[in-house]
Amino acid sequence: LGIILSPIVMPSAHRNLIGEVEEVDFSSEIHHIDLAQLPTIDKELAYKLADKKLGEIPSLGSQVTIGNLSLQSVDGSLYYVAPLEHSSLIKWITNHKGTPGYVKVSATNENDVQLVTELNGEELKIKYLESAYLLDDLDRHAFLNDMKAGHTDYTFELDDDGKPYWVITRYDNAIGFLEQKAIGTLIIDAQTGESNIYDIENTPKWVDRIQPESLVINQIKDWGLYVKGFINSVFSEEGVLVPTEGASLVYGNDGKSYWYTGITSSGGDESTVGFMLVDSRTKEAKLYMQTGATETAAMTSAEGKVQEKNYEATFPVMYNIYGTPTYVCALKDKAGL
Repeated sequence: LGIILSPIVMPSAHRNLIGEVEEVDFSSEIHHIDLAQLPTIDKELAYKLADKKLGEIPSLGSQVTIGNLSLQSVDGSLYYVAPLEHSSLIKWITNHKGTPGYVKVSATNENDVQLVTELNGEELKIKYLESAYLLDDLDRHAFLNDMKAGHTDYTFELDDDGKPYWVITRYDNAIGFLEQKAIGTLIIDAQTGESNIYDIENTPKWVDRIQPESLVINQIKDWGLYVKGFINSVFSEEGVLVPTEGASLVYGNDGKSYWYTGITSSGGDESTVGFMLVDSRTKEAKLYMQTGATETAAMTSAEGKVQEKNYEATFPVMYNIYGTPTYVCALKDKAGL
């Protein structure tokens, strides 16, 4: 059965998992970015800033740690957001009602770092966590409240009022058991544990991510690899396209979020034939035919401009800067600043 369902026999089915890929023009589709909204803080630096903020309260720093930061739009601005996680089993036992909140780190202003411990005058208690145990364990709680689908991509997100939730992608098998596809979300109140199941279309608008990065990138790989069938992908590789190394979540001026990756030929050189944006909610995919350097080559070029300072470039993202497709990346010193 595995052979019958594999790309050897069904290359078109695997290629079409991403859905229809619309080829569009860069200048007409990608609007100018407000330079004040350019994200210059990457996840690594955001962790440093969050940890420093937590360290300002010694008694709290010994109880909790910073959870996984996720980039999201909060009231129109980009922030990295993470829950406070229990630092050990003992700390979970002594703080069984939950950790006292979450952190917010601006992606555009390193002075905007917030430790949020109350909402609307009430103390926050984040009870359902990856670091919790027994029935408070997030994965176990999700399973007990939804046994009809697989769960992946657990993301800590805030609604428009700053209330914390866990947004979990629900997935089902596609092409037998060989591939998966997102079918909706399981949204859990991080404090009360109240759970609700949604399909993709009816997931609340404040949710940025439904389509997991891993599934999207794998489907882009199949789309480019099996363009002329399985035999071609193994031998001649004619017309084969591959995503470049690395992907990132980007936000457009339309308020939507997209998975971004460059697209290059199978030759593996330092040039791209374009890039792809995939809507992180609907999986609508668009290919922008725009030749240029790969992200890795752009990082090397940026570092070379200031080689005497030994700065390191962060992974770049393509923006429309006054009509020109432009890679934007931050430069960090050895301290990670």
